[in-house]
Amino acid sequence: MCILTHAGFFIKNNKDTNELDRENISYVLTSTSHLLLKDEPLSMIPYQQARFDQIFLDPSHNLSQWFQNRESSTSPFAIAHGKLFFEYVEKEPKLNRVFNEFMASDARLVISTVIENCKGVFEGLKSLVDLGGGTGKVAKSVANAFPEINCSVLDLPHVVEGCEGSKNVSYVGGDMFKFIPPAEVILLESILHDWSDDYCIKILKKCKEAIPDLIDDACHRTGDFNLCAASLRTDPHIRTADIKGLTCIMMEMCLDKAKGISSQIERIIKQATDRGFKECLEICLKEFGLAIDNHLPYAIKQLDSVDYVDATYSLMGVDNSAETCENQFTDPSVFTSPLTDVDAKFLNLTLVTGDLLSLLK
Repeated sequence: MCILTHAGFFIKNNKDTNELDRENISYVLTSTSHLLLKDEPLSMIPYQQARFDQIFLDPSHNLSQWFQNRESSTSPFAIAHGKLFFEYVEKEPKLNRVFNEFMASDARLVISTVIENCKGVFEGLKSLVDLGGGTGKVAKSVANAFPEINCSVLDLPHVVEGCEGSKNVSYVGGDMFKFIPPAEVILLESILHDWSDDYCIKILKKCKEAIPDLIDDACHRTGDFNLCAASLRTDPHIRTADIKGLTCIMMEMCLDKAKGISSQIERIIKQATDRGFKECLEICLKEFGLAIDNHLPYAIKQLDSVDYVDATYSLMGVDNSAETCENQFTDPSVFTSPLTDVDAKFLNLTLVTGDLLSLLK
């Protein structure tokens, strides 16, 4: 017990003040030892039991033979049991069940942490494939936390056989080296470590084939596909961006455009001679100044903070800047707006940005 206490599995009860009375010392559980309780929601018992199953221990006795056979493409498991692991599991129902429970218990702990701390990764998604997802513990957790996401579990037929889907969870029996169902995101939880570099490259290539062009997919859901796609493809950061990242890129573009329009207005004011015309332009300058100094920086900040409601309200203020500016020139018999084209383009850009932002709600 002293060793286990030192390792953090137990804590000595502080109520036991008599250190010499060793027979009556008591201990309490820690967060680590709670994982070894059968009835705990995140119990790791199946994981630990599988690790100490003789089938999994036998390969460790063949490590020396495996290391010495440099030309062998096999594994310690295959040396011990005559088959590669996944070939062996397919023919052994008991081991298949043990392995699935083993993976499920590990997945429960991992995905609960991911969902709690990485919500932004899933927000705005409509589809997800859990690659090699076993009995679907990860997919079910994601589907429960984000009911707007349609989750598919891809695994070998004997793994998903008998698994029941739900409204937004489905099972696909197949080989990930041959086909992966199309989705916005492919989730690989404890997958690539099982395979060599060459096989990992094959898996990732199949993943790439399954994921649609994010920009095309997102921009098709806006009011102006051409403007959205053309604007985003000019930015080098799109290669690693998700929907939130694309929205941030568009907001930064709006900010740059607003600064450019503001500079243009200042130049026109310097050249203008009519006082009323100047007053209209000064109102435009004030409106775009608000967009530059307040609305857009705040929208970007709130987007980063995952406060999409406040970000939307701030972006609506940016829309009003272009409209208010243009409304100063409603009577063409008095003044003609020199900003009609740039105002319209800027307004369209902000509206498309708002459409992208709405995908995150």
